Amino acid sequence: MCENIPAFIEKYRDVSDLGLKLDVIKMEIRSFTVQYSKRKARLEKDKEKQLLIKLNDLQEKLCSSRNDLNLLNEYYTLKAKLEKLSNKKIKGTILRSKARWYENGKKKSKYFLHLEKRNFFRKKISKLKLSNGEETDDAETIIEEEKTFDKNLYSTRNVNPNDSEFDIFFNNNLLTPLNEEQSKKCEGVLTEHECYQALKHMDNGKSPGSDGFTCEFYKFFWDYVKQNVVESINYGFEKRQLSICQRRGIITLVPKKDKPTNLLGNLRPISLLNTDYKIATKAIAKRLEAVLLQHW
Repeated sequence: MCENIPAFIEKYRDVSDLGLKLDVIKMEIRSFTVQYSKRKARLEKDKEKQLLIKLNDLQEKLCSSRNDLNLLNEYYTLKAKLEKLSNKKIKGTILRSKARWYENGKKKSKYFLHLEKRNFFRKKISKLKLSNGEETDDAETIIEEEKTFDKNLYSTRNVNPNDSEFDIFFNNNLLTPLNEEQSKKCEGVLTEHECYQALKHMDNGKSPGSDGFTCEFYKFFWDYVKQNVVESINYGFEKRQLSICQRRGIITLVPKKDKPTNLLGNLRPISLLNTDYKIATKAIAKRLEAVLLQHW
């Protein structure tokens, strides 16, 4: 991958829209990664199959030669290799199941596969109680009801700062406005250092956005992608609009504990945002934090 990323960047070096440029570079990386992962998974599956065959053969030999140390050593070596492959598969299942804890050696892959499956069915809405009180299992009706519910939930109710309901904040004598120097610190394009600091303080193991890139990817390949990421974010700032990929979010519904899932009010919506967007917002938040600490 370290050799491929520079080639992808070079391929699109003449693209003037820096937001689009990063999007197509990520598209190339994702395409390469998917193909690589499929090949690797196929090879590991074949490797696992061969190890199982060898292990079964050794077990049969050990039945007649239990005291053969060479056979025993080979048996335990193969068993360790097989367990290593199994643990890699378990880690992926743990991540997908979003388990917050894991006791090494005490929980088997079957447990986490069950947890992953259970989480899928918990989020799946097979029946829904509509706003008119009727219950439906029609997929299209459920989707339309979800769309209406989320649209009302996320719609801006009032964008006029001169409205009287904002007086308690804007006309509060206890609040002191920022001085010119403090205001300037909050403005302007983001630096590479600011973006890296934001990335460095992100938690690992979080679900990626629609582009599929996690913060772990950015941390590992930061030296290769940092220029394009920072330029893309700042290009969005100058144009007053991030790229389509950067401003896209996926809404997933998480059921509230011990609540029936046939009511939309019992399903908590969470937006899965892309790492580019998270880097930008976290860097801006850190700017504000520094100024507010001085201000108060």
